[in-house]
Amino acid sequence: GVRVIVRSLCTLALIRVEPRRLVPFIGTGLFYFILEELKMINVTLKDGNVLQLASGTTVQDAAFSIAEGLGRAALAGKVNGERVDLRHPLTEDCALEISTFNDEEGRFAFRHTTSHILALAVKRLFPEAKLAIGPAIDNGYYYDFDKEGSFSAEDLENIEKEMKNIVKEDMRFEVYTLPRAEAIALMEK
Repeated sequence: GVRVIVRSLCTLALIRVEPRRLVPFIGTGLFYFILEELKMINVTLKDGNVLQLASGTTVQDAAFSIAEGLGRAALAGKVNGERVDLRHPLTEDCALEISTFNDEEGRFAFRHTTSHILALAVKRLFPEAKLAIGPAIDNGYYYDFDKEGSFSAEDLENIEKEMKNIVKEDMRFEVYTLPRAEAIALMEK
């Protein structure tokens, strides 16, 4: 059930109550907060331990709930054997593995993301460059670009600097699917 617990024009005291959360909404010009019951799920870890978490908890939040260091080191996860990113919400009972750079899945996720950062850096510095293929591989990653001439040593230094700037921007990379015609039109830009 859901019920109103706080009504205020200007002052609020927020309290965290597990397994519930305060959810703001607006009604009749006042701010109300409701207490929403959270569905709890069982998350089975690789070692067999079971965590009880609120439905909607992300893989990253689950990693932090296990250990602060794991939360900081986490790069990806596997939910019921399927590779997912850290923002993936856990919505039902599941098996969860957290990947860090110490395992193959984590290194793959790191390299995959880094190849996208490389592509973005090159496109920023060389807008005329066309992207080809850029996969993560066993010992790193690469990207093929179609552009006039090759990259100079100075170009490579500038690309590396731009990659560092992109990381500092803390950009959010989104996965999405487009119909074939729209994807081709996007890549032709």
